[in-house]
Amino acid sequence: MPRRTAGGKDYTGSRRTEVIKATVFQRPGLVLRRSREMAWRYLISGCLFWSVHGIVPEPQNVVIQSVTFNSTLQWDPLTFPTVNVTYTVQYKQHSGGFTDLCTRIVFTECSMSHLPLYGNYILRVRAESEKEQSNWKNITFTPMDTTIGPPDVHVEPRSRALYVEVKGPFLQRNSATLSIEELYGTVIYNMQILKKDYTEQMKIVNIMYDSEIRSDLDPWTTYCIQVQVFLPKSNKTGEWSKMCCTATTGNGISPLQLTVGLLSGLIVFILCCWMFLYVYQRVKYVFHPSYSLPQHFKEFTVSCITRRRLFL
Repeated sequence: MPRRTAGGKDYTGSRRTEVIKATVFQRPGLVLRRSREMAWRYLISGCLFWSVHGIVPEPQNVVIQSVTFNSTLQWDPLTFPTVNVTYTVQYKQHSGGFTDLCTRIVFTECSMSHLPLYGNYILRVRAESEKEQSNWKNITFTPMDTTIGPPDVHVEPRSRALYVEVKGPFLQRNSATLSIEELYGTVIYNMQILKKDYTEQMKIVNIMYDSEIRSDLDPWTTYCIQVQVFLPKSNKTGEWSKMCCTATTGNGISPLQLTVGLLSGLIVFILCCWMFLYVYQRVKYVFHPSYSLPQHFKEFTVSCITRRRLFL
């Protein structure tokens, strides 16, 4: 086997490896530049291959967003050379063929909320450009695995207590309103009570019904309440509701009622004072008129009185 040379020197296979390693360590900029050139070549070749041969890439990052059975299939838009890209979504149960769910849409999402709740489905989505299509991208979907949204919470103040009323969440289905109890059976509400402006947690209690009175609380104190759904059969919890903050009372009167009462009393007091002054002015005007007799009448009266005294 003939011996090869590098720089005028003979070397074998091991010697060639040493020369390549020396070149890499002595000229790293050259190696990096060549790597970048190769990457750009592959990228340009891929784009040209797609353009010439009409190969459309399949959708990426296909996910399902589902909150209280409002379910949507979503994916990333394609960065394809052509602009006329549409998408088609199909579904099927484990037995049977695929059925169109969304056909040639330009958006990157497709609603699945009208599918039957009880069942398992296989979804698939593909991209289309003119007469070319991408490969299908599959994903499984179980409607009952939806995330349970937060309930509606209403809080009213009581004397050293709070009245809490919880509703929902509800599902609109075929012009009918369904509750979570109708779908999952027993529902328990986890309620978290915190004092406002306090970081430590006070307590978490379970509510078996849709209303609750939390007593033995501090009077004239603001408490914040959050509630979430807990499904014991499936050991599943929902999202927490927004913080609802309300102040307790000391005698059954809320701070708002107390403020309104004080303002009303002040207004009544001002009106009474005004009425008293008005009546006083009218009485004074009637019994003590402000006008006086003319001066010559006063002089005549004085002279008459003086003469009468002299006569007597």
